[in-house]
Amino acid sequence: MTTTEVEQNQQALYNAIYNLGVTAERKRVNSWLESGLKNKWQVRDGIKSGKSFTESHHEEINNFYSMVDEKLDTNSSFTSVQQKNIVENKESDHYQKLEAKDFYDEVDSLLRK
Repeated sequence: MTTTEVEQNQQALYNAIYNLGVTAERKRVNSWLESGLKNKWQVRDGIKSGKSFTESHHEEINNFYSMVDEKLDTNSSFTSVQQKNIVENKESDHYQKLEAKDFYDEVDSLLRK
């Protein structure tokens, strides 16, 4: 059956399906409007994306963690000689504290975006 046939032959079913779609779309749009985002352009783009706020938010979080993982992989690409030198270095604790501070500063800057 086509949509037109369902609409003509089973109007109650068609109306029920249509109303479910309208309700779902209303919930999706309201999730963006009530998201607490202060930037009206983000809200508009979110509504246009066709995703619910929750889906988009989870995607954004996953992208952030992927970026952090990539950064960790990039920063942990020391050779074994470099790792040995760091461990043997008397200031290795100081070095690790600086590296951790740089990492957290970068994470903070990403969160502020």
